[in-house]
Amino acid sequence: MIGGNYTWTPGPIPYVATSYGYYPLWREGDDLFFMGKDKATAAASDVIVASAFFGIAGALMASNAEAAFEMKLDHLNGGFIRLREIPNVARQL
Repeated sequence: MIGGNYTWTPGPIPYVATSYGYYPLWREGDDLFFMGKDKATAAASDVIVASAFFGIAGALMASNAEAAFEMKLDHLNGGFIRLREIPNVARQL
């Protein structure tokens, strides 16, 4: 993406474009929501264990984890606000 987040409507359902893909939006009141991938912060213990077993490559893999989140579009700057992590869904998105 070039400097921002974008939405478009190819039909009756609007979509948001992120660096991880395209996700359908839904509206609740005046807010727009979507479920999509984002970087997840790894626990320090996970990074230490991965680096002990797999060295630098393991630490890098553990620290670059992705997860699925329910997110809301920020009205002021167009950014994404994480609301909650959705476990066991990241592979499906």
